[in-house]
Amino acid sequence: MVAQNLGECQHPRRCGKYGLCSREGNCSCPIAVDGNQYFKQTESQQPDGGCSMITPLSCPSSPDQHRLVEVRNASYFNIIDPDSALSGIKDVERCKQACLQNCSCNAAIFRHDNNISDGYCYMPSEILSIRDGQIPNHNFTSATYVKVQIPPEERGGSPPPPPPTHRKNLTVILAGSGAGVLLIFIVIVIFWMKLGKTNTEEVDDYEYIRQVPGMPVMLSYEDLRIATEDFKERLGGGGFGLLVYEYLSNGSLENWIFYRDQKPCVDWETRKKIILDIARGLAYLHEECRQRIIHLDIKPQNILLDENFNAKISDFGLSKLVDRDESQILTTLRGTPGYIAPECGQSKITVKVDIYSFGIVLLETVSGRRNLDRTRSESSKHLLSMLPKKAEEDRLFDIVENLDEEVQGRREEVVRLIKIGAWCLQNDPTRRPLMSTVVKVLEGVMEVDPNINYKFTHAMAPSAVADDHVSTAPQPSVLSNPR
Repeated sequence: MVAQNLGECQHPRRCGKYGLCSREGNCSCPIAVDGNQYFKQTESQQPDGGCSMITPLSCPSSPDQHRLVEVRNASYFNIIDPDSALSGIKDVERCKQACLQNCSCNAAIFRHDNNISDGYCYMPSEILSIRDGQIPNHNFTSATYVKVQIPPEERGGSPPPPPPTHRKNLTVILAGSGAGVLLIFIVIVIFWMKLGKTNTEEVDDYEYIRQVPGMPVMLSYEDLRIATEDFKERLGGGGFGLLVYEYLSNGSLENWIFYRDQKPCVDWETRKKIILDIARGLAYLHEECRQRIIHLDIKPQNILLDENFNAKISDFGLSKLVDRDESQILTTLRGTPGYIAPECGQSKITVKVDIYSFGIVLLETVSGRRNLDRTRSESSKHLLSMLPKKAEEDRLFDIVENLDEEVQGRREEVVRLIKIGAWCLQNDPTRRPLMSTVVKVLEGVMEVDPNINYKFTHAMAPSAVADDHVSTAPQPSVLSNPR
């Protein structure tokens, strides 16, 4: 299917969150069919800065505190692809009810052809720019229903207190989020050090780039020099540019999940939350962006944790963009040994390679042990070698390293997560679930595929991979440590 050029409204962040993009590219806040005003401009002087709800949406919350309001004559950019739709829901009322009962759903978007009882239901967890009017040159109709909070006065209660504000820990920060999950987006710092460039030209360039919708934050050399006290402390080095991350006090996931390393470990509920955060982040990259993003290096070292253990996907240095009319891309082998999907040696890859890597990370997070641990015996050093026998004996719980009381009492829940991980590791990429499906299974609204094949092809070992086509094997990094 050929992607439709939507002109000024083609960029999903053209008008910011909840922003309504007109055919001419002008931005405003959406107007509900019922005539009520639910949204206001986030910044009054910048229409393209997006809109926010007048009454903030609270979640978790009982469904009777929310309602869905239809946005007048509007469509959403990612409803062209039926693969992103929720399976099993074909009518608009069931679509709306499913959204109201799902905490992570922020809108119900329903599209249909001729039969209104046979359509597609989309439930995005983050609302980017909404387009005014229907998508041209497509023979379907769509309706957009945005979830809003019922004002306290309508429920007979008192207005909620304003959310607390928090001071940032560092002045050189980029905060990025998507799909209800907090993602790390990389700020590429651009330096204008060319000879002969005047101060006026530098200011003009900065202002031009700053006004481009969706561009990352740009920091000048002088900003960075002052913020880092003349580059006093070097935290690490990469292969390209000066990368600036949001300050994340708990470092990488690697520091918190492996028991044999004598490091602090997180409790079971936090592990589950981290797994769901990663799944939501990947679902956003794969299915909710206008162009699919294949990360190609999902591993515990690239999952960073903030002070509340919210997980953020970081390090997009190997990422690839894929147009929505493409199902696969041709690329050289890339990734980290131990997390690379078996099909990566065939050059043509899909989003399913990230799903394989996610399966490894899930198993490591649940079990508390590394996928490949050379300090163990030959029979137990590779996690994927153990799983087939444990599955055959109905003893999947045996792979869990931590046997404390909390985990012992969650055997059924632990085994279900292990099965989700195994589902993501199927040798046949087409049998691995989409990340949106994984999110629904983790949230309990869908079941795990009962026909999982536990005969895995091992992830590629370092010796089998050309050094110039993969990232280096996991190494300790100052950037990964709690700071």
